[in-house]
Amino acid sequence: MLHVTTSLSEKRRSALRDFVTPRIISDSLFGDWMTSNANALLDNCRIFSSAQVSESHAFGDDIGGRASECTEWLVDTVVAFLKSEMLPIVLVKDFVGSPSDPVFIKDIPDLFWTHNDKLYWPITKDMANVKTCRDILSWSAGGPVVVFLCSPVDLSDLPANQRRLSLSESQANRFRNSVRHVILDIFDSEGCVVLSSPRSPGN
Repeated sequence: MLHVTTSLSEKRRSALRDFVTPRIISDSLFGDWMTSNANALLDNCRIFSSAQVSESHAFGDDIGGRASECTEWLVDTVVAFLKSEMLPIVLVKDFVGSPSDPVFIKDIPDLFWTHNDKLYWPITKDMANVKTCRDILSWSAGGPVVVFLCSPVDLSDLPANQRRLSLSESQANRFRNSVRHVILDIFDSEGCVVLSSPRSPGN
């Protein structure tokens, strides 16, 4: 069972913000939205870690826990979200791949969405099972795990198979406006922070 931290000192909150900010800004799809909502997201954050973490432990370092426990928690969290929402979309950011790289694109699974030459792996409600979610989350290897859990009210303009989709700006805005939670790896795969939008149920 993971350790859960729900209250951060001002110093710890500031350190978390410093760690998260570069990863927020670098995201072409959600970066501006997250930057403008940073305070609200940090006000609604929880840290899940596979070992106890001291106040002074640096974000980004390992904590002597088990990455497998954090991975299983993340998979279960994604599956539960997909099953609980009417029209859920989970987007997993890929820090390495680029759709303009023909060598990279040739060798990856034929299921990805793009925005401004950035790559995202979508997970939809019909993929709400442990094996599929674990597989897709593993495709983002090569950078820190960043997962966006969205619940848009309308997906009617998405193609039926939703494969190799280049998001239009109207589609991108719909996802930005429907973010419920953002999950980021903050302890070298051994712990994550969940940043919840104020509009999420329970907030």
